[in-house]
Amino acid sequence: MKHQRWVKALGAAAISAALCLSSSAVAAAQGPDPVPLPASGPTRGATEVTAPLDEDSKIAITPLGTSRSGSFGVDAGGRLYAWGATERGQLGVDLGGASTSIVTVPREVALPEGVTVVDTAFGGSSSIVLGSDGKVYSWGSNAFGELGNGSSIQESVVPVQVLLPETSIVTHVANSGGNGLALMSDGTAYSWGRDDLGVIGDGQRSQNPVRTPVPVKMPPGVTFTSLTAGAAVAIALDQNGGMWTWGLGDRGSLGDGQTGRNHFATEPTKITLAPGVNFTTIYPGNGYTWAKTSVGEFYRWGRNAFGELATGGTSDLLRPTLFTSPGGRTFTEIVPGVLQVFGRTASGELFAWGDNNGGVLGNGTTNPSLLPIPSTIPSGVAFAGSIVAGQFHNLAVGSDGTIYAWGQNQNSQFGDGSTSGSLVPTPITLAEDPLTVTQVTFDGVPGTNVRQVNGAWIATSPEHGCAVVDLVVYYQQGPRTWSKTIRDGFTYGSAPDVTEQPTSDAIDHGDGITLRAAAIGDSAPTVQWQQAASAQGPWSEILGATETTFTVTPESSMFYRAAFTNCLGTTISDPAQVTVTTISTPPVDPTKPPVDPTKPPSDSENPSSRSNTPGDKLAATGASSTVWGAAVAGFVLIAGGILFAAVSRRFASSRTAQEL
Repeated sequence: MKHQRWVKALGAAAISAALCLSSSAVAAAQGPDPVPLPASGPTRGATEVTAPLDEDSKIAITPLGTSRSGSFGVDAGGRLYAWGATERGQLGVDLGGASTSIVTVPREVALPEGVTVVDTAFGGSSSIVLGSDGKVYSWGSNAFGELGNGSSIQESVVPVQVLLPETSIVTHVANSGGNGLALMSDGTAYSWGRDDLGVIGDGQRSQNPVRTPVPVKMPPGVTFTSLTAGAAVAIALDQNGGMWTWGLGDRGSLGDGQTGRNHFATEPTKITLAPGVNFTTIYPGNGYTWAKTSVGEFYRWGRNAFGELATGGTSDLLRPTLFTSPGGRTFTEIVPGVLQVFGRTASGELFAWGDNNGGVLGNGTTNPSLLPIPSTIPSGVAFAGSIVAGQFHNLAVGSDGTIYAWGQNQNSQFGDGSTSGSLVPTPITLAEDPLTVTQVTFDGVPGTNVRQVNGAWIATSPEHGCAVVDLVVYYQQGPRTWSKTIRDGFTYGSAPDVTEQPTSDAIDHGDGITLRAAAIGDSAPTVQWQQAASAQGPWSEILGATETTFTVTPESSMFYRAAFTNCLGTTISDPAQVTVTTISTPPVDPTKPPVDPTKPPSDSENPSSRSNTPGDKLAATGASSTVWGAAVAGFVLIAGGILFAAVSRRFASSRTAQEL
C-alpha cells in the first residue's frame, strides 16, 4: 500500500521565530522615512518633488517550509510566499488556473485579503494554514478530500476554507500528506481526508474520503496539548506528558512496538514510554519520528531505511529509543527532511545524516551517512535561525542574516531564479520583481509625470491651496501592491515674510499718524494691527485695523505692530513707537477772579507787563497804547459823524425859514 510522500513543515513556534528574523532583517535595513525634496512649493503646483524609493518595504522573506519540490517563506508582516514546482496546485499561487508550473520568483500565496499565517502544515501535494482570522485554509490536491471543504474537485490552486465548526477555536494544524488535522482550544481534535490508513482517528477505516472535518475519538479524561503528523501518522501529547499515536503502523511508525503494512491504529493509542520520560517536542519525518524530552534528551523510532534514526545501521526502531550522540555532542533541535535529518547544536553548528541524493546533507558529497556528520557551513557563520528540510533541498538562515541553500534546484526551489544546485550551504538572494512606483498623490490629488531615476521617484505637484499635506506613494512589486504615506510630506505656499516695517515717530497731542507695513506670502496674508502700552505687551488687536496702512490719533504714547497671517502661520512686524507730546499751560489761581477778555489787563493782572525802567515800561505799554489809541480814534470818528449830521439838519432848517 503506497501512501503519499510527506514533507516536514514548521509550526507556530517556528513561524514566530521566522517572523522575528524577517522583522529583524527589515529593522536592520530601515532608516528614517525618506524626506521629499524640495519640501515645499507654490500653490500653483508644477514643483518636481523627489525622494528615495521605499526599499525597506520590499519583500524580505524567511524560509518557512517545503512541499515536494517547492518552498514556502513568510515576510515580516506574516504574509506567506511560495516558489518552486507545483504539480497539484500545492504552492497556492494563482497562476491563472494552472495547477502545474515552475514558479521562479517568490509569489504571495492567494490567501484572503489581509489574512496572515499563524500556523502552517505543508505536505507533499497539499498545504494547510491557520490564518490570522482564526479560520483554516487548504489548497492543492483533493484526491482524498484534503481540502476539507466538502467538495469533490481534484485540486485547488488557491486556498479554500476548511469547514470546521464555527464555534470551535483552532490553535494548531497538521498535515500527514493525505489528511489534515486541527487541534482545538479545548484539547480536542478534528481530522479530514484519507480514511483508509486510520489517520481520521474516529475508530474506523473506509475507502471513502472524509471530505469535511470530523472529531477525533478522544480517550476519556484526556486533552491534547500538541498535535502534529508525519507520513500517514498523527501524534499528540496530552496534559500529563503522555504520547498518543494513530494511523499506519508500518515499520514501527506508531512507536507501539508493532509493524506491518496492515497494522493500523484507527483511534489515539497511548504509547508506553520509559519511566520518567516526558516528551515536550515532536519532530515527525517521513515514516520516522524524533522527540525531545523535558530534560533535553532525544528519542526516535520508525523507519530507518536510509539511516534517518542515526543508529549506525538501517534497522527500524519499533519503540521510542534513546539517542546517544556520537562524540558526545549535544543537539538542541532536530530538523527532519524526507530522507535526511539535521541536528543543530546550541552554537549553531549543523550535523546531517541519512540519504544524500543531490547533496542534501551539505557536506560537499552525495554519499549517504548512517551517523551525524558536519555540514559545511561558511566560516564565522552559525545556523541559529530558521532551517527547513525538503525532499531534495534545504534552506537555512545564517547568523549573518543571509539565506543559504543546498541540494537540488532544478525546479527553482532555492528561489534565487536559478536552477543550479549545490553540495554545500551556499548564500543566495531570493529573486524579486523590480520595485515600481505607480502613483504619487498630494493630499489625494495625483501628481503628474511620475517616474523613477537612480533609486528615487519623481513626481510633479498638482495645483493646491495653501496647506501642509500628506504624500502617498503607491508601490508595486510583482503582483504585490502597497502604499507608503509620508505625513506632512509637502508644504504648499509660503509663510508670511515682512517686507516693510512700520516706522516710529512723534506727534503733538491731538494729531493723527498713518503707519504702514507690508508682507508677502503664498497665499496672500491677511493683516491685523495690534497695540500695546509697552513693547513687551500685552498686545491687543485693534478693531477694524486690517489694512496695510493704519491711521490712528492716540491720546498717549503707544506701540503698534502688524500681524500677517496665512495658513502656514503668523509673522509679526517690528513694533513702532508713537510718542505723543502735549503743550503745557500755567496753572489757574483759584483766589483771583476770571479775566474779562474785553478789558485790557491792568498791571496788577498782568505782572509780566510791569517794568522797573522807563524803557521797559514803554516797551511794556506800547502794545496796549496802540490798542487804546485805535479805540479812541474810532470813538472820535463816530462822535464827529453824529455832530456833523446834527449841524447839517439845523442848517437846512434855517435856510428853509429864510426862503419863506
